[in-house]
Parts: sequence; C-alpha cells; structure tokens
Amino acid sequence: MKPCDNCPFRVDRPGFIRPARGREIAQTLVAGGAFDCHKTLDYSGDDEEGEPRRTRKTRWCAGALIFMEHNGGAERNQMVRISQRLGLLGDLAELDMGAPVARSLSAWLRHLREGEG
Repeated sequence: MKPCDNCPFRVDRPGFIRPARGREIAQTLVAGGAFDCHKTLDYSGDDEEGEPRRTRKTRWCAGALIFMEHNGGAERNQMVRISQRLGLLGDLAELDMGAPVARSLSAWLRHLREGEG
C-alpha cells in the first residue's frame, strides 16, 4: 500500500494542511481513531456535521498507516485492530515503508509549517 500523490503525510510535496490540523489528525490517531483516505470518501453531499461521508469504498489512508508504523506501530491504534478483525484493512506488511512519509510528528509539523510560507 502506497500513499497517494497528494497524501497529507507526504514530505516530498509541499504541505497543504495547517499544522494545527496536523496535530488534530495525530491526536485522533494516538487516541485510537481512524483517518480515511480522502480519495475514498463521498463528497457528493456532506453529512450532518458538514463532513464528507464514509461509504463501503472508504479505506484507511496509507500515509497515516505508514506514519503510525514509523511511530510505534499501527496495531497500537484501536481502529486499526478493529478494521483488521473485520477484514476492512489490508495486510500491514504490504505498506510501502520506503514511501516519502513523515517519520515523526515533529518532522511532519515542521514540513507543514514550511508549506505555510
């Protein structure tokens, strides 16, 4: 599994999300939450909270999984474990660990701050 060309976790492209949003995403992952691949969400009509909807085609963000693997392992995340048990997540051994994804939260936030300039 590889991150898409405009994955927010990539560090070989200009950062396009705010550092504050990066911290929110990281906190969600540490708290055991999921982070979906933006290409697999339904943007045709927002849900009641104004967010894109999840569908059966919604998948985990490969960049987020790689990021978690670099930071203690994705299987520490409760939603990863649940997704694996339900067969909703591919084999983590298939992650492209050489992909240009941030290896630490500080490196990712630094990259995002550089993109603000």
